[in-house]
Amino acid sequence: MHKKITAQGQKGRQSYTVTLPKEWVTEQNIDKTMTVDMQVTGDKVTVSPTQATGQQVVLKVDAYEQSLMKVIPSLYRMGVQQIVCLISKPEQMENVSQICGGLIGFEVVDQTKQKMVLQEITRESEENFKTILRRIFLLLLEMTESQHEQEVLVLNKNCKRLINYCQRLIVKRGYEEVTKTPFYFLLLDQLEKIGDEVRWLFLSQEKLPLKKEVFQLLRAGYRLFYQFESKTYGEAVLRTYELKHLLLKRKTQSNGAMHLHNIVRLTNSLYGNVFVLAQAHTVDHFK
Repeated sequence: MHKKITAQGQKGRQSYTVTLPKEWVTEQNIDKTMTVDMQVTGDKVTVSPTQATGQQVVLKVDAYEQSLMKVIPSLYRMGVQQIVCLISKPEQMENVSQICGGLIGFEVVDQTKQKMVLQEITRESEENFKTILRRIFLLLLEMTESQHEQEVLVLNKNCKRLINYCQRLIVKRGYEEVTKTPFYFLLLDQLEKIGDEVRWLFLSQEKLPLKKEVFQLLRAGYRLFYQFESKTYGEAVLRTYELKHLLLKRKTQSNGAMHLHNIVRLTNSLYGNVFVLAQAHTVDHFK
């Protein structure tokens, strides 16, 4: 559908209007006394009769007692602003409270014997996304260098909190270049999975000769993301592919080898997103 844009106001101080399709207005029961919600995402403007995010979700904890660790963070990443958890046992309150502690900007704002209300109390800042993403990379690389179990566990926990926050932010607001939004979400998911594998590899306490090289390739992915260079990129992709298949033959030998294989496999996949999202891309890279 193509619509004509009309200038309104004095020259030099004009705003621009576009009419809404009458069929859509009628279907949504909208009239001139009402307001609509407008979201600007990159080069797209989305108009809806009510705000797309900000909904309340009522969650019966009994139904999801074994999966709360998945369900509540998933609702958070979706952009839900309030989660009402219906409680039947005191221990459920502790579980909900612990999960909420890992969600940036979410707090328990109301609590009785029968319910806990988790709510967004701070608005996400779009400007923070790039800064926090770099911090996630650095926390992950710090995990690969740590020599202490407690430090690895804390770093992994903080990494997850920031990843959840960034995924929530990108779902609610999108990325400034709209076509890159799903790739950023996938990138964050890959970084979370790599962090988990690094944690499990450390806990295995196994000395594996290829571990250092695998971690170097992960660090190379970080450098390429912020300073892309096609030759280095090609070499790194090839080496992760080779190591992935080399470790595949060994992963049944020990838990440590399995986790190292998973790290290099995920790193190889990560490089695909690095290519799409690398900030240094120019047209020259494709000539």
